Amino acid sequence: MQLAGGHVAVTAPNDITRVASVGAKACHERARDALAIEYRTKHDPPRLGLAALPNCLFGRIDGTKAIIPSPLSHQRTALLGANPHRSAPAGLQADGLACERALDLLSQGNGAPIRTAPGDAPRVRGYGLYWQLVSLSPAARGCPWDVQSARPRRDSLSVGNRTANLCRGRDLGSHRVSDVSLRSIRQTEIDMAPVRSPTPIAAAACLLASVASAGSLKDIDHVVLFMQENRAFDHYFGSMAGVRGFKDANLQMNGNVPVWKQKTSPALTTETDYVNPWYLNYLGGSWPEATQCMSAGSNGWYENHAAWNFGSNDHWAMNNTPWSIGFYKKQDIPTQWALAENWVIGDMYQVGDRQASARVVTDMFLTDLQESVVASTNPNRVSWISGSINAPGSPQKPDEGGNPYIDNNETPGCERGGINCYPLKWKTAAEYYEDAGVSWQVFQDADNFDDNPFAWFKQFQDAPKGSSLYTRGMQGLPLNTFYEQAASGTLPEVSYIVGPMQLSEHTPYSPHDGAWLQDKIARAVLDSPKYNKTVLMISYDETGGWWDHLDPYRSPDGTPGEWIDDPWGQVGHTFIGPGFRLPFYIISPWTRNGGVYTEHIDHNSQIMFIEKWQAAKGRNVTTDEMVHWRREHMADLVGAFDFANPDYSIPNLPFAPEPHRNANGDYDGSSYCQSRNPKTRPPVPYTGDGVIKDIASVVEPGFKSVRGKITEGRYLVFEMDGYALTNPGRCRPDGGATVTKVSKGHARDLQRWIVHAVQIGGDDFTLESAVDNRFICAGGKMCKDKQDAIVFTLGFEPSKGHTIKSKASSKYVSVADKKLTLEGSLSHWATFSVSY
Repeated sequence: MQLAGGHVAVTAPNDITRVASVGAKACHERARDALAIEYRTKHDPPRLGLAALPNCLFGRIDGTKAIIPSPLSHQRTALLGANPHRSAPAGLQADGLACERALDLLSQGNGAPIRTAPGDAPRVRGYGLYWQLVSLSPAARGCPWDVQSARPRRDSLSVGNRTANLCRGRDLGSHRVSDVSLRSIRQTEIDMAPVRSPTPIAAAACLLASVASAGSLKDIDHVVLFMQENRAFDHYFGSMAGVRGFKDANLQMNGNVPVWKQKTSPALTTETDYVNPWYLNYLGGSWPEATQCMSAGSNGWYENHAAWNFGSNDHWAMNNTPWSIGFYKKQDIPTQWALAENWVIGDMYQVGDRQASARVVTDMFLTDLQESVVASTNPNRVSWISGSINAPGSPQKPDEGGNPYIDNNETPGCERGGINCYPLKWKTAAEYYEDAGVSWQVFQDADNFDDNPFAWFKQFQDAPKGSSLYTRGMQGLPLNTFYEQAASGTLPEVSYIVGPMQLSEHTPYSPHDGAWLQDKIARAVLDSPKYNKTVLMISYDETGGWWDHLDPYRSPDGTPGEWIDDPWGQVGHTFIGPGFRLPFYIISPWTRNGGVYTEHIDHNSQIMFIEKWQAAKGRNVTTDEMVHWRREHMADLVGAFDFANPDYSIPNLPFAPEPHRNANGDYDGSSYCQSRNPKTRPPVPYTGDGVIKDIASVVEPGFKSVRGKITEGRYLVFEMDGYALTNPGRCRPDGGATVTKVSKGHARDLQRWIVHAVQIGGDDFTLESAVDNRFICAGGKMCKDKQDAIVFTLGFEPSKGHTIKSKASSKYVSVADKKLTLEGSLSHWATFSVSY
């Protein structure tokens, strides 16, 4: 819940031991008032969520009481102290502006708050919850307050005809209140305590400020881009609940053989024809440490394309290595999982460039974030900062370098055939920022693993010392300066972070060591006084020879800038990318507890996000260098954000141990690990206990809320007004699709659906029940024949949810009077991706 000059962070019971502290010292010095909300579900004991000024979360939990340290307020009650009639502390006057706008909405035209009789008091409502408004302090100029109490039964505070949401999309213990819960099952309303003065109306008006001044891209002041090295999505997150991983609802079948089964050869084993994905630490013992510094496969052009096998994606063991299909679980990389699960994870992010045969273009599968190029580090990092590798048909001229740039060539000139020409000469995104007056900066130490892509462009190489391109792009600033600027709230608008070699997560460098760097960067952002205006995006450049099970989403053959004839003559006519999926997550108040973002994205998406963000601020930084198909078919990430409902709470993050250092103080985690573990590659389980016969069995049970346009690959639950779209079940074989009450954890199997895209990359789908494989057909009946299935257009509006529209009738599937209906107006569903 957002207030003018204050906010509430509702903390789940299992995560309440540390409320949080963001810039705590500064906030303690200036804060005097606070707000506390007690909540209870029928499953949980009462708890308190506590917050004060923007970016400042305080307090500790003592039983069911929130205790506020003395610098914050005077403890006048056992629950929460209050200092009535106090205005904003000095230095916080700007935070009162939103409150004043809200007061204007409720004024009589002269700026004076409306005076109301007790019977006109605002009502507070809630869905299946017990809320206790213990005390209210807007902490904003012109907004005095009194302590009031309310016991609501729905989830909004209403004053007049305007409403401020209290718990949209929040996790409240074991009970989730979703966006569509605003029209709740329980409609009982209980009035607030009688109002004896106009001050509660002023306070209520401050609650409305977040609605009156709805959040948007303009609220962002800083975007931090941090790219790590060489990991694939399934390798890190295949066993995660609610993502398109090892429980793929639209699994690729090669004939009657699932893509999990990777072909072997007599050179590998004579015991089996296939090897399944396997858990790297299946043997236990010291292997969890040893596999941290193991290497698997190759990220080379030929090895990756040969493993892809013209779309069958089943030659990874044969043409890369059988270790390539090994994966970690949550306990092996807890920091990466915590950052991904506590904010929003993109499970369709693809590597920037990848080459493949045209043989199976008609048999594509939807994917998560993809590498931009099915190739090595340099081409993907170049895509990350410029939007192109200058493949034929790209906006660049052939003499601007690359032509295309598909390998890590840093030798001046071109390779045979006129390819991989170096240095590169086209305009980078940062130069567009420079032209528009957008501040930007590379942060890197002396050891940057040669991962700074600006250094591969001629204009940066030739930039005079002291010039902006040189100091910002080539030289950069140390990582310690990033931490200092984050702490002081003085980061540039756009930051690029390039980590050192040992912390890059590139094999054989440890995911644990990389986790320490991720944790340090994330905490710098979270502890910053500007966290409420900052976005941190963490991505990986390419897969590094690790396997992902999805056949990449790509352009039609012949698309300019996307297809080439393999210059090495190894894989024939092929596409540049996007390639295999990569880990990707976004940390910000607008992505907190955001679940899974399901749109097609790649490295270009980060550029497009900054373009949209700066356009919202009135600046044009649109690059002319991006390949047109990418701009049209990769998403801009805006749908991953819920600007209407920011969540400033900070979760408990796992401890990330500092990497080992040698006697000189240099990081040496990989060599130290290898010295302790002479063998870092475990034996491949072709047979025996390590074989996973049912790969879906390794997926953690649970769910994630869904953001973004719908894509295939998940088991989805659609909910509205406390009801879920439901298969009528085997007992009613002739019945039509219906709605039934939502289930705890969205776990009821009859409410589980699989979507099938009519055209890859489009918004039209058929809906199949996960229980009996029947489709929703004419008249809402359930039928077996996919050809008879109704085609639905699935839409998405950030902060509102998904829409389901019948393509034939152009009417929207909705819930009215506890029944499934078709309506002429928009109705939004809360969508969840479940893994049970």
